[in-house]
Amino acid sequence: MKISLPNDAKTVLIGVSGGADSMALLDLTRHQGVKIIVAHVNYKKRETAERDQKYVEDYCEKYQLKFNLFIANQPHEGNFQDWARVVRYQFFKRLYDEYKCDYLLIAHQQDDALETYLFKKERGSIGDSLAIEMQTTIYGMKVFRPLLNFYKIELREYCANNNIFFGDDESNFKTTYARNKIRIDEIGKMNFEDKKALVQKMWDEEAVWQTKIQNILNLYNKTKAVNHCTIEDFSSLSLEDRIIYLFYYLKDATPNFHKKLSKSRLEDLANQIVSNPNVEIPLQNNISLFRNYSRIYIGKKESNLAYAYTIENRESLVTPYFKVASNGNKNQGIFIEDSDFPLTVRNALPGDKVILKVGHKKIARLFIDKKIPKQERWTWPVLVNQNGTILLITGLYKNYIRKSLQSNVYVIK
Repeated sequence: MKISLPNDAKTVLIGVSGGADSMALLDLTRHQGVKIIVAHVNYKKRETAERDQKYVEDYCEKYQLKFNLFIANQPHEGNFQDWARVVRYQFFKRLYDEYKCDYLLIAHQQDDALETYLFKKERGSIGDSLAIEMQTTIYGMKVFRPLLNFYKIELREYCANNNIFFGDDESNFKTTYARNKIRIDEIGKMNFEDKKALVQKMWDEEAVWQTKIQNILNLYNKTKAVNHCTIEDFSSLSLEDRIIYLFYYLKDATPNFHKKLSKSRLEDLANQIVSNPNVEIPLQNNISLFRNYSRIYIGKKESNLAYAYTIENRESLVTPYFKVASNGNKNQGIFIEDSDFPLTVRNALPGDKVILKVGHKKIARLFIDKKIPKQERWTWPVLVNQNGTILLITGLYKNYIRKSLQSNVYVIK
């Protein structure tokens, strides 16, 4: 039995639990002529944890390999497996950087790939692949899995034939976790031919999946180039493809947040976007997903805190929201009389109305008629004279009495 490593793998970090898979990987890698750094995590959750640690330590001592131990028995909340994975990879990352490793080797094998495939199918998970990928990047580490072409039984036989001690984690035989249930009740009951047939089915579906993903990524790359997606392009996708598209968009724009989104939540986001011409959907912190009529994009949520600036004369003024100047575009200007001072430039307030030739119109209605995105309405500048009359809403409205007069003050958004 032999494994192949990338050509640029000179120094490798190996996560070794003490089980058959990782001990076989450690021994197979030792014959590759690369520098090996060994990492072992002891969670202190079972009686046999000390035994497994000793197997790894003894092997490293025998072959003079660098052994690194992390005791992870600190208090934690929530799902243990999720927490353990984070702790484990944080430990790997520290060693990976410290020893300037080229790759992190992980002992996932063919049974693990089938388990992941069935787990993702059962949950309707979305991601780059239906199975476990041979090479990925985690926390900036290049992760390589050399054992994906071997079955667990082959690795156990390898250890037995080469007198390599290993331990079985008894928690893997409990159906408390969904993955364990799949491992025991489904994969554990398959014979070798059943597994081979499932592997072939997995890779056939993976080929179809990759074609689907590439088509969606083509649209996503178009989105990245202009920082938005058109509703026309988004609506042309099937519901499943809209969900996948949003997964990739959120994955880039909100790191780690996309992991918290279930398929049903992504479906809800997709439906909100299609059914609402102007909607803001908060995601995390001050980041929101927007649809503003024809555009879909992710951006910062604007604060709705009021602002107001007083202007005593026709001097220039620059603020975070607008600037006042003596020249500009026609739709940014208005004629101001001396009696209008002091002027106020502020954001629109609830109940604001503008005067028309006949009657009035609420600014809120004006924003809707002009299709102004919701998050832009909070900071859109409104020019008011000392009597409280709205004279100008930049680009949207001019007091009809002043329209025919030469503009002498410009409020530029």
